[in-house]
Amino acid sequence: MLAVVSLNMGGPDSPEAVEPFLRNLFSDPALIRLGWARPLQPLLARLIARRRAPFSRAAYAQIGGKSPIFDESKAQ
Repeated sequence: MLAVVSLNMGGPDSPEAVEPFLRNLFSDPALIRLGWARPLQPLLARLIARRRAPFSRAAYAQIGGKSPIFDESKAQ
């Protein structure tokens, strides 16, 4: 018997959702631990998300404009 467990962190479902998705991702203290700088995490998350969003939108545009993870997970 073989069991496969698939875990994912989701993804944006539209180009407009890319920046909020990235901001939420970078704001999560379980994923990024800043230690003493933890109070700065929301600010840093906004700055990083704003800067990365155009590049991420372009990458998602090449695969249909959204993350395929939801559709792929739902199909299983």
